[in-house]
Amino acid sequence: MRTLLLPLLLVATALLAEQDDRACIDWLQRWQLELPAQFAGCAEEGDGAALYQVAAGQAEALEALLIRQFGMAPLEFRGSDWEPARHGYRRTADGEHRIVLHSTPTLANRREDWERLDFHLRISALPPS
Repeated sequence: MRTLLLPLLLVATALLAEQDDRACIDWLQRWQLELPAQFAGCAEEGDGAALYQVAAGQAEALEALLIRQFGMAPLEFRGSDWEPARHGYRRTADGEHRIVLHSTPTLANRREDWERLDFHLRISALPPS
């Protein structure tokens, strides 16, 4: 019986360690960056990315900042939402992170419509290469 418990204990320990590696982290707070975006938690699926709601009317200012500081490309209308052709990136002691600003699905294809759209920021920790 003991020989069966040891492998189960090892598997459970490995699963707990894996969960710790994917802890929900507010990257903007950790990096002490004040951006017009409110932390909304982390994605439950996939990479466990930190999710942020962009303050109303602040998408254009945030886009400019992300272009300057993180090399993100300007947002383009892609048929059903606004997203960059190239994501932004940041390398820190915590590793490398992908930074993406995007709108919720919409048919509004003019920048003049941004004031009435919802935008979100997503920051994903990339696996070590």
